[in-house]
Amino acid sequence: MSARARFIKTVVSVKDLPDPDKPEIALLGRSNAGKSSLINAMFQTRVAKTSQTPGKTRALNFFDVADKYRLVDMPGYGFAKVSGKEIRSWQKLIEDYLVDREALAGMALIMDIRRKWSDDEQMLADFAERLGKPMIVVLNKMDKAKQSEKVLRVREVSAQPGVTAVHMTSCLNRVGTKELEDLLYSTMVSPFVRRPS
Repeated sequence: MSARARFIKTVVSVKDLPDPDKPEIALLGRSNAGKSSLINAMFQTRVAKTSQTPGKTRALNFFDVADKYRLVDMPGYGFAKVSGKEIRSWQKLIEDYLVDREALAGMALIMDIRRKWSDDEQMLADFAERLGKPMIVVLNKMDKAKQSEKVLRVREVSAQPGVTAVHMTSCLNRVGTKELEDLLYSTMVSPFVRRPS
């Protein structure tokens, strides 16, 4: 589907979450995976703020997509230069949201395609599996990888427990971004809307 996105709100506490009246997809990933850039590439607009400094997303940022569902850009992990206390507050916010949010339809884990799968990524995949939520892994920055590396990484990630699907994208030239939006909708939003009440 071709859709437009608009920024809704930034949330630093679960008490400020928007009404759970639409399916939501949580976007997770390392601080330098390019989540905000990917949102902008998907919808061909600068709806999400980007920064040269990894770890600038320090809250949950909600984006409404075509009035049908929401993307939730979550704080990144791995490279943010912040205090341990702040990181712990993020972790609590993220965990509270993921565990208790009734509108959560699924999770998309954004990875730099050049980075190998690690315990951090497997922990998130295991978490999604325990929650009974689909998780798509998006291998971003595919323009920076050789063809042999792309094939190897897709094979490696596809074999991991808890991974529903793997998709490659490039924010630089928008390769795979429209297809990603279609995949998120068909894999997460449609089944969520059709589930028995």
